[in-house]
Amino acid sequence: MDKNGFMYMTEVTQNVMSRWDPSAPDFRTSRVVLAQDNTTMNWPDTVGIDDLGYLWATTRGMPLDRVNNFIIRIPIGAVSYLYDY
Repeated sequence: MDKNGFMYMTEVTQNVMSRWDPSAPDFRTSRVVLAQDNTTMNWPDTVGIDDLGYLWATTRGMPLDRVNNFIIRIPIGAVSYLYDY
């Protein structure tokens, strides 16, 4: 979750990173796809937000192997709710 209250999630079966506003009444209309790629984003799993406004994710590739692993960086313009500033 970022300081603005948005939640970030992976959609592993769609190779998507998305953002959701939990204060919105309907998930289907408040979900925003941030990135989708069937080559570099196969099975995105681990997610983190840094102090410079980037969402980071690792991918594991399918089939699960050591060849198709990537580190993805997506600008979101917000920091984690854990930061004091």
